[in-house]
Amino acid sequence: TQAAPLAAGLPREKRAGIALGRGMAAVLSGKAAHAVEPLNQALGLVDDGVRKAKALMALAQAYAALGRTQQAAAAWQRAAATPGALRSDRAAADESLGYALIAAGNPAEAEAAFRRALDDSAAN
Repeated sequence: TQAAPLAAGLPREKRAGIALGRGMAAVLSGKAAHAVEPLNQALGLVDDGVRKAKALMALAQAYAALGRTQQAAAAWQRAAATPGALRSDRAAADESLGYALIAAGNPAEAEAAFRRALDDSAAN
């Protein structure tokens, strides 16, 4: 896209914000295939846990929409484990991970993910 070449000369944090915005916009507009590349780019540029967790959650949503459930589960797991992530984001990531684990036939792991989500939700 045109945004990527324009962003090349910007500081790292600005490039991260642009990549994250492009990826999240693609997810929200139902264009999951167009979200993966900018979200992976954002993950390489983002330093803070809050934005890293949000990028991972958006990436997981894109993977899920593309039917790439193992990659989606891995991204949700990484989001839930991201240092500095908001408790509410950790809870949402663990909840989504739980549903993915149920679909994959792992009820015990799903239960553990749901319990972590409930623990993080209760702490808010």
